[in-house]
Amino acid sequence: MMPPSGRPVPPTMPPSGAPVPPMMPPSGTQLQPPGGMPIPQTMPPAELECSGQMRYTIKHGDTLYNLAKRHDITLFELLSANRNVNPYNLQAGQVICIPVSTARCPYGKIYTVAAGDTLATILARFRISLANLKEVNENFDPYNIKVGARLCIPAFMAFDTCPTERTYVVQAGDNLTRISEGFMITASDLLIFNPNMRPEDFGEVGMKICLPLEGVPLR
Repeated sequence: MMPPSGRPVPPTMPPSGAPVPPMMPPSGTQLQPPGGMPIPQTMPPAELECSGQMRYTIKHGDTLYNLAKRHDITLFELLSANRNVNPYNLQAGQVICIPVSTARCPYGKIYTVAAGDTLATILARFRISLANLKEVNENFDPYNIKVGARLCIPAFMAFDTCPTERTYVVQAGDNLTRISEGFMITASDLLIFNPNMRPEDFGEVGMKICLPLEGVPLR
């Protein structure tokens, strides 16, 4: 009600000593803790990156030693691929990276990605296709190639297909002279039949080379 004079009635003050009710902020206002410090935000855990390697989820009873034996790798290789993992405190549900095992790349060789490598440079260097690379590297992500990742490089040919069905995969200790002598052809003939290969390429373990048919002259 307005007083007869028309002047507004002053607000009623609470009795002396009575607590003053708190003022509520407008709807939508973000509350701040005392002192103006921002409220910490909970960030989701970062997704583990295992480029060129296999992701594995820890199960009850797993140890890094047993996992290394199971995947045909050394304990050092497993630890190197998981530098932030405490081997004495593995938790079920924890995700780790499993490096490529040499034993799982029997007809090729292991290559460690170096600084400056890209998908294009790796494919060009080893003269293979992306399909070839993905076929022997489970969970390979061509958009996320990390330095230090170990890739299985499949055996490849100097030709897309050899002129003959006679091929040979270079073994440890091989070289141009040893291979040519083993198949009783000259080193020059072997180079002519593999024109995209350098002499030192015949020592690359896992390299698949083309061989001429026995008794058929090259020229």
